[in-house]
Amino acid sequence: MEKYYKIIDSDEKGKFDAHRFLKYIRRSNDRWWSDDRRDSPWVFRGVCNSKYKLLPAAWRKEKNPLESIIKEINDNLTAKSVGGWMDSLYGREACIWANAESEAIHQFSQLAINLGHKLDDPGYSPLKVGRLKVPAANIIIINTNLENAKLAQHHGIPTRLLDWTNNPIFAAFFAAANRFREDKTSDICIWACRIGNVLGHSSDVPQYRNILRIHNQPGHKNQYLQAQQGLFFEITKAEEFYSLNGYWPALDDLLTNQHIQKPDEDIMLKITLSSEHVPILLTLLDREGINEAALLPSMDNVARTILDRWTN
Repeated sequence: MEKYYKIIDSDEKGKFDAHRFLKYIRRSNDRWWSDDRRDSPWVFRGVCNSKYKLLPAAWRKEKNPLESIIKEINDNLTAKSVGGWMDSLYGREACIWANAESEAIHQFSQLAINLGHKLDDPGYSPLKVGRLKVPAANIIIINTNLENAKLAQHHGIPTRLLDWTNNPIFAAFFAAANRFREDKTSDICIWACRIGNVLGHSSDVPQYRNILRIHNQPGHKNQYLQAQQGLFFEITKAEEFYSLNGYWPALDDLLTNQHIQKPDEDIMLKITLSSEHVPILLTLLDREGINEAALLPSMDNVARTILDRWTN
C-alpha cells in the first residue's frame, strides 16, 4: 500500500537537534498555513516512540488494560444473530472488543457519578445486560455517551479515540515527557495531519471515502482538552475492517487513494527527533511554559512538573 506520509528528521543544517526541531514544528511557521486561510489546516499528535503506529489505546494487543474485560465478555455474553459483518470469521471478535470498550467507559462514568462528578448518563453495562450489542452505523461506541468517552480517554481509560492538538509544541511535550516514555532510548516523533484533505468530500464521492470523524468538546466539560487545544480522531467503520482482516486499523497504514482529496499535497508528516536531544527539548518547552502542570492542570501535576525539572 502506498504511504501518504513523509518522514522528516532534518532541516537544511542536517539532523535535528532540540532547538532546530522546535523551530521547525512551531505553529507560527509558514509551513502550517495557507495564504487563503485564517486557520491552519494542520493538527498534531506527539508519540513517545517513533516506531509506534497511530493506533488507539483500546485496540492495542500488548499491555492493554481491557484484556480482562475482553476475556470476561467473551466467556459470559451471548450474541444476537444479526448477519452481515458480525457473522464473518472475525466479526464476533470485533464485537467483543467494542463491548469491552463500552463496558470500560461505563464503569468509569458510573464510579465518577457515584463520587459526585457531573457526567452524562453512563448508558448500559454490556456485562449486566448479558448479551453482545452490535455496533450500528454512525454510533461511535456501543450505547456509550460520547462526552463521557472523551473524558475517560483523557483520564487514562483506553478508547478508540486518538488525541490530537492544534498546537505542535503541545504535541512535542506529550512525545517527550518522561511520564509517557517507558523507553528513554527511543526516538520521538510528531505527526502532522492536514485534516481537510483527508476528511473533505463532495457530493459525487461515496460516503465511505471518509475514514475519520473529528470530535471536539466544550472546554467547561473537559479542562484537559481546553488546556491542550485538543480534539479527537475516530477511525470509522473499524469493526467492519477487523471483521475482514482480523486486526484493528492504524491510521498511518489506512490511507489510500480513495481517502485523499488532493494526492499531490502533503497529507501527513512524521517529524522525528533522536532520543539524545529529548532532555534539552523538555527544558526548552518548560521555558515556554509548556509542561505537565499547564497541559494537565492539577495540583498533582504541579508537583510532578517540579520533580521533572529536578531530573532534567
